[in-house]
Amino acid sequence: MSVESRHSGVEIRDVADHVEVSGLSKDDVVLAVSLLKAAGEEQLGARTALHAHVKKAMLGAHMPLVPVATQRQAQRRSANRERLLAVHGYETHATLAAQRKTEVSSVRTWVARTRSEGRMFTVKVSGQTIIPAVQLTPDGQLDEAVSSLVSILRESGMDGWSLWSWLCTPSGLLSGDVPAVVVQENPQRAAKAARRAGAQLARTTSRSA
Repeated sequence: MSVESRHSGVEIRDVADHVEVSGLSKDDVVLAVSLLKAAGEEQLGARTALHAHVKKAMLGAHMPLVPVATQRQAQRRSANRERLLAVHGYETHATLAAQRKTEVSSVRTWVARTRSEGRMFTVKVSGQTIIPAVQLTPDGQLDEAVSSLVSILRESGMDGWSLWSWLCTPSGLLSGDVPAVVVQENPQRAAKAARRAGAQLARTTSRSA
């Protein structure tokens, strides 16, 4: 199939997987392609220069490049993660293997399978997978009570750091009690709170979609 276009004595034909040009020499075509490439590079350079100019102007006017509210949110998130790591603890595949007196490869397989079943969650720290200790028993097995909450929350879309934070932070849905503690004493009450938290997350997600 051939599609033709004519411009000022130049005929351009779109033929299968290539383009044929009549009315121009090879040198003319090469020059045209070079000019097109140069124009693209000029546009890219202009955008880069504009961005640099805007940043410089904002700095000169003492305007933050990142909104203050965003900075504060990031600081709060970072502080909360540090608290979870330092206060509530975690295991790596290696430390969990030592605790369970088994091979690291066996632990990796167990963690991957349990996570894929929705009964466990993990987070990444500097590229390394860690297993929050809140969902483990002292001998490195899965805490089934906490795992029941993990299943509810992961099904609702909560995972990772958010899930860890919810489990270990006093909740208004539990009159200020901590979900991971309540579930050991009153599993039904904790499960109800987890389902309500999941429903709240679903409503928030649907509004922002």
